[in-house]
Amino acid sequence: MRFLFFIIFALMFLLPCGASDSERIIDVSVYNVPGLLEKRSDDVPYSKLIKLITKQMPATTEFHFSHALRAVSRFNDRKSDCLFPGSKNLYQHSERVIESKPLYIARAYFFGLELLSADTILHPSAKKMRIGFRHGNTFGGKIETLSHHTLIPLQGGSEIHEMILRGRIDAFLDYIPDALPLLQLVKSEPLQYDDTSFFYEQNDSLLCHDSSELRRYIIQFNQQVDILEDSGVLQAILDSMDGVDKVP
Repeated sequence: MRFLFFIIFALMFLLPCGASDSERIIDVSVYNVPGLLEKRSDDVPYSKLIKLITKQMPATTEFHFSHALRAVSRFNDRKSDCLFPGSKNLYQHSERVIESKPLYIARAYFFGLELLSADTILHPSAKKMRIGFRHGNTFGGKIETLSHHTLIPLQGGSEIHEMILRGRIDAFLDYIPDALPLLQLVKSEPLQYDDTSFFYEQNDSLLCHDSSELRRYIIQFNQQVDILEDSGVLQAILDSMDGVDKVP
């Protein structure tokens, strides 16, 4: 009997008793945005921020980088716990997800070789334009308000600037800060945008499926965001994005 008790007592220490926060691996789907959020670079602003935040948290975080549609699909299929950047406003079943404090409020503008006003383009009687946009972006469903124009989904990158220069599209619709690398491509003929007239805005937050575990994770995430805000580190990293000061 004593021997049996010893075996049971030993097994209590040898067998796992459930994963603690420090042992839990949180899977986060991440958009790959060149110059802003990249798998192979911790020096670009958003990559730097999410690594700074999560490395101080009890749970281990694993990032899976992909293009926007793939990242959203992984999250919707519950292959990942969270999505970054994300916003409840973009999610069809907002009651099923939880959202962190925003790291930044992203605004979408029309980019072109001249200043383009969102109000003018949105007007039903506006001259018909060919408007490119990053494939997968719906801008909270508001892209449907541009149905009186020709909408052209694009993959992004240098092809966008080339298409504008060659007259294949009249404008490109994208978020600041996502479009910042695009603005820096060709200094001789830079793209412009009207920073007083944005098309849509959303929070760049961490979006997670709603569960007690992930609520704790969001709380811990927010605590680290507060620390970075109070220390001035968050603003310093955001200020490193050339052009971000145009968006209050």
